[in-house]
Amino acid sequence: LKRPSGSRNITPRVILARPAAAPPRRGCIAAALVAVWSHISAWSHATKVAMAMNVAQTAIMRETIGKEQKFKKKWEAEKLAAMDPADIPPPPPPPPKRVSCQVNQLDQLMKNQENPHITRVKGRPFHDPQALLRYGVSGEGQGRAAYLDHEGRRDPKLRFGTQVTSSHEIGWTSLAATKNYKTSPFARRPLVKNQFYRPMGVSFSTGAL
Repeated sequence: LKRPSGSRNITPRVILARPAAAPPRRGCIAAALVAVWSHISAWSHATKVAMAMNVAQTAIMRETIGKEQKFKKKWEAEKLAAMDPADIPPPPPPPPKRVSCQVNQLDQLMKNQENPHITRVKGRPFHDPQALLRYGVSGEGQGRAAYLDHEGRRDPKLRFGTQVTSSHEIGWTSLAATKNYKTSPFARRPLVKNQFYRPMGVSFSTGAL
């Protein structure tokens, strides 16, 4: 404690010496490295356990779905057995048999199929897009290339039936809103018309001086 000279009612000051910074010890650094390594090991172990649990949950879900499907088939069979034979609906038609690409290639080489790309006009709708897909190769502008070009030009309403993306939600009714739209006669003209065709005594309609 140190009291200033000539003062009686002043609170004495406490002067403490600041301890010198201790140099880092090798033991502390090693302990820190061990702690970090233990955290990494624990995290990797938790990740492996989570992955194992995901696989187990997937297997349980698959088994549950299989049991539900078996129970549904059994219930449908019991329902059909309890119904009057006259009220039983006819079985659905079998799905159409698909032809492999090798068979399509042989038919094209043997001229058993007509080339649909001959009668197709690019930019216009075609009556059978599947025929475009299954004839020719993309390297010649046919096959998949022609099919994607045709489908890309279709209206999204015909392709999807409902909004799929946020851009569809914004512009879904834009075609009906802009079908009868006409620009105002007081609107600004395009830049090319204002710059290239400035009024120089020439009529825009006839071109006469």
